[in-house]
Amino acid sequence: MRRAALLPVALVAVAAVLWLASVGGQALTATPPAPVVVIRTIVVAEPTPPPQVPPSEGAPPEVAPTQVPPPAVGTAALAQAQEPRRYYDAEALLPLLQRTFWPRETWSDVIRLVMCESGGDRLAVGDIDLLPFDGPSKGLGQVNVLAHAVYAAMFDLFDAWQNLTVMHLIWRDAGGSFSPWRKCSAALGLE
Repeated sequence: MRRAALLPVALVAVAAVLWLASVGGQALTATPPAPVVVIRTIVVAEPTPPPQVPPSEGAPPEVAPTQVPPPAVGTAALAQAQEPRRYYDAEALLPLLQRTFWPRETWSDVIRLVMCESGGDRLAVGDIDLLPFDGPSKGLGQVNVLAHAVYAAMFDLFDAWQNLTVMHLIWRDAGGSFSPWRKCSAALGLE
């Protein structure tokens, strides 16, 4: 080996010896420091009560708030509130139509079409006899699941409002025509 290659190794060795001499060999025998434990004390002051102000002669006396029990709800009313209705008539369909994009002038035709297709039954399933090539049709507007697979995947067709919304999308896709509901639109004279 050449001397030039040994020079860095020798310098490191000399530095190590000098360091050991400066610490007196304590670096090799020193015990590790003991773990430090920090104890924090949190003092929580007791809340001070508000100052007592003597009531003035004209002030009304303090009245403690009273607990009002919740209104009693009968089992039948509770079940009705939790479960949506199954059958819809014209009066029940109007509030739903107001929340859709159906034009107001089509509402009477939509109601007639729903009554023709499902009799107002939001859980109606039809066109089962057309399986496996077509059908089934579901809900108020008897939306055909195979013909409108994208909408059937995106919406719950047994939900009355969602079914009316899908009906509107189908009507819109047909250029504002009720022709996708062939039998009922022909029977009702709808365009």
